[in-house]
Amino acid sequence: MAAGLGICLRQSKFLRYDLPALLIYLAVATALFAPALNFDQVHLFGTDTVTQKYLFYQTGFDYLRATGRLPFWNPYVHCGVPFLGSFALCPFFPTTWLMALAPFALGFALHYLLSNFLAGALGYAGLGLMGRRRFAAFAGGLLWQLNCHFCTLVYPGHIGKYPAIACAPLVIGGVVHACRTKHWRGFILAGVGLALQIFASHVQIAYYIIGLCIAYAVAHALWAAPRQPREWLRRIAGLALMLGVGASLSAVFLFPALETSVRSGRAGGVEFEEATKSSYPPDELWELILPLYTGHNVHAPGDEEEPPRYFGQWGERLVSDYVGMGVLLFALLGLLLERRMERWFWLAVIGTTLLMCVGKYHPLYHILYDWIPGLDHFRSPATIMFLIPLALAGLVSMGVERLLDAGDLSGRRKIFWIISGTSIWIFLILFLAGYLRLCILPDEAMREFYFFNAMARTGMAGLACGVTMILIAVLFSGMRERLMALALFVTIAALDLWSVDRIFVRTAPLKDLQAMPARYAPLRDAMRMRLRSGPQDRVLIAGGELSNWLMMSGIRSLHGYHPVVMQRCSRLLDAGGGSYGPRASRLLNLRFVVGDPGTPGFAQEFRPVAGIKGLYEHREPLQYAWFPERLTPAQDDEDWLRQTAALDDCYAAAITALETNEAEFGAAQDCAVRLLNFQPDEISLRVKADKPRPLVLSELYMPGWQCRLEDGAALPIECADYALRMIRVPAGMHQLTMQYAPDSYRTGGFLSLATLAMLFAGLLACRRSGSVRQSA
Repeated sequence: MAAGLGICLRQSKFLRYDLPALLIYLAVATALFAPALNFDQVHLFGTDTVTQKYLFYQTGFDYLRATGRLPFWNPYVHCGVPFLGSFALCPFFPTTWLMALAPFALGFALHYLLSNFLAGALGYAGLGLMGRRRFAAFAGGLLWQLNCHFCTLVYPGHIGKYPAIACAPLVIGGVVHACRTKHWRGFILAGVGLALQIFASHVQIAYYIIGLCIAYAVAHALWAAPRQPREWLRRIAGLALMLGVGASLSAVFLFPALETSVRSGRAGGVEFEEATKSSYPPDELWELILPLYTGHNVHAPGDEEEPPRYFGQWGERLVSDYVGMGVLLFALLGLLLERRMERWFWLAVIGTTLLMCVGKYHPLYHILYDWIPGLDHFRSPATIMFLIPLALAGLVSMGVERLLDAGDLSGRRKIFWIISGTSIWIFLILFLAGYLRLCILPDEAMREFYFFNAMARTGMAGLACGVTMILIAVLFSGMRERLMALALFVTIAALDLWSVDRIFVRTAPLKDLQAMPARYAPLRDAMRMRLRSGPQDRVLIAGGELSNWLMMSGIRSLHGYHPVVMQRCSRLLDAGGGSYGPRASRLLNLRFVVGDPGTPGFAQEFRPVAGIKGLYEHREPLQYAWFPERLTPAQDDEDWLRQTAALDDCYAAAITALETNEAEFGAAQDCAVRLLNFQPDEISLRVKADKPRPLVLSELYMPGWQCRLEDGAALPIECADYALRMIRVPAGMHQLTMQYAPDSYRTGGFLSLATLAMLFAGLLACRRSGSVRQSA
């Protein structure tokens, strides 16, 4: 692996130095996730895991195993959403395929485990690309691998953000290497890392990393080549190359995502209030040195202890941003002892991150929201906090190198006074924090427990790190002795982070997760057997609109838990009186509701089903597909939405003004529609029409759907009633087959394969030229 990364790792020294480092990273990741490897009894728990990610991935890979094809369309949530384009399924990141090859619970845990290992390995490689020596790169990579912002994402279940953050050192390392050595390979390697982040499905992480790379390229040019226009142009071209490689290599995933995003609820950005909803409360930035001092909400099902409490300003605390006392001491040494200008860049990254993460609590963020392109498309300013441990990893590697070089007495004395002053400074901060905590905040026993527990944890870690550092500075003068003492210090710093990380790696009984789909099986069977319902009908559980478990049972819902929602679908629901409103429920074929939502007019639209408690059926015989009696053209989208909401029946449809006059078709006589096949990517219908007529289906319209007759003739799919599909059917008996096969996927797949082939060809050419030079 290290030889493949190639620039910082020499193949001749791989077995002696690099392989042991990689094995340590793998051992650390395995130990962290060991509780979840008992796959036949438990699964790795996460709040988003059990409500969203686990279900999407299992549904997608079950379909893959059954048909041999990736599912492109998910018809079970939000009236249908693209599977790939909505980031609901991310099959192109290498470790996600373990979910298809291994038992699913084990594959899910291994995905996290290998992503954690990847963080250490890429941290090691990235710091090597920055010019750090092996042990310094190893120490920085290990502490990056265990940084709390990264590791604690397991509990909230951020399966996409986790590997995306893991790849960050490779991207910035490649850019730093390219700027230092003036070699294009660094930008290409950064582009590969950027593609991996996109494959991991978290574009916000990639967005921040791109900004970091641009900032470094500009800063390095300012201090290294301020009056050399050629170097500025070279950096601009290099960054463009990085973006080009990243976009083209990930095009198979990026192109469908772009096609979906322009039609999603975030197409025009999100409002400032929504964009800053998860801003970091400034007074909780003490979390950086006092882990979980305001409590937390980490409690997996099956835990016997009382659920913990959180006393901060967020609604819940599911992660930790503790950076570790050992990391701070290492970083401080790197900042004070290093002579390269790069240290100030990393310090500026930390300051900028602290300024941006507070979001709405600082007036500057509104200016950034208005002026920085793309920032208004993301929520949660606190997501940028991963840049702090990334910057600290760079400073840590500098500090380790300076400690390795501190062989003379004056250098050791300087380190001694730095450590002593830092220890006093840490003590004063902790004392001030304790005083403010006890004097200002209410006196509650649980709050005091969390606070003093955090102080004790930080104090013990700081004391152990300080004593070890003093020993390094005062007692050990030989390189081997210093190296052993540094290894001990790195171990203490890693254990300090480990003690927090392990709190957020929880498991839950697998049988409880497996039992959830069976919970809805009676409902599904009752609807399909006794009520003659089919997969075309939709069901809604009152009070469970965010549940995705209906999807696992093969039941379609108007809602579900996923951040990407098609804009037309949500606007149609709002205009039609909501999910239980008369117009929306008829257009979208909401035939059944479980439980009484208590909304006005519900009793007029739905009636109880005899013999099945809590099940309600629509009073009118809804149709999955119908032949409208007339088509009413609309002038624009707003007029289109108004007309759709105003239509009183499903026998008329509003369309765009493709024709100048209103089209009348009359009542459908001797016409019928029968569903033959219903799959995520394919729907087959038997249609009989007395004359050429438009056919409207209660399925969400989306470019990429294609329709063909039994003889292969193509029929265009149009949009009607603002969000639904319409097909103009010829007269007679026909079999229609609709398939979702977006051109964006085919185009992107071709570009990704071509880029991958070019990268392999370039790698082989480099290896061949290197071997020729070595033989010469």
